[in-house]
Amino acid sequence: MTRQGAEVKGMSARAEIEKETDEIYRTKFTVMHLDVTVDLDEKDREIFEEAKREMEAGSLVTYSLADAIEMDITMRMSGD
Repeated sequence: MTRQGAEVKGMSARAEIEKETDEIYRTKFTVMHLDVTVDLDEKDREIFEEAKREMEAGSLVTYSLADAIEMDITMRMSGD
């Protein structure tokens, strides 16, 4: 977003991972919930929306993990 000219005032992220145990008591991760909030001025909304579309399409990490772990990603501007 900063490369596109947005002034990011702050950013926070919270992740929560769900897990389950199989019949022989091995534990594995099943779902990763990622909630990202970005503090931007309204004038930078289009830059934010583009970054959000790119994140929803997947990054190297999220795309690689998607076959093994369900990814639930929420990205919002503060105040939304």
